[in-house]
Amino acid sequence: MVPPMPLVTRALAIASVLVAGCGWPYTSGSGSGSSPGTVGSATPAGDPPILQAANMTAAVAPASGLYTIFGTLTYTCDDDVVSTYRVTVPVVGKSYDYPAPGLSDAYGTPFSFTLIDDVPFNGAGATTYEIILITKGGVQSTPDIESVVLQ
Repeated sequence: MVPPMPLVTRALAIASVLVAGCGWPYTSGSGSGSSPGTVGSATPAGDPPILQAANMTAAVAPASGLYTIFGTLTYTCDDDVVSTYRVTVPVVGKSYDYPAPGLSDAYGTPFSFTLIDDVPFNGAGATTYEIILITKGGVQSTPDIESVVLQ
């Protein structure tokens, strides 16, 4: 007859089986990825940055066929640093990424971007755009909807 396993040893053996079943500790073959040795896509962690103010140009005239929209951004990010400013222009259906200065908190940080005087702008009128802050870890802020009058 085999002597019974001590209670502490038995508990550790059960716990290690349960933990190993979750893929811990990580080894090249563990995880829930689509191929061996990979881990499933990670969701960015942390709180999103908060764009407190975007003081951007209200109206702009073209110069050499370009509209340069400029202003300042004020934001805070508790968990990370902001690495990218994304501008989305719905009328053209495109987003443009610009490098940010890598700050967790910014007050009145200068920011500008350029639009081409081309279809579908057709020269003049109000155009809306969104500013999104993206952290180094990939967490995005809530879009801040702005408008500029293209003259």
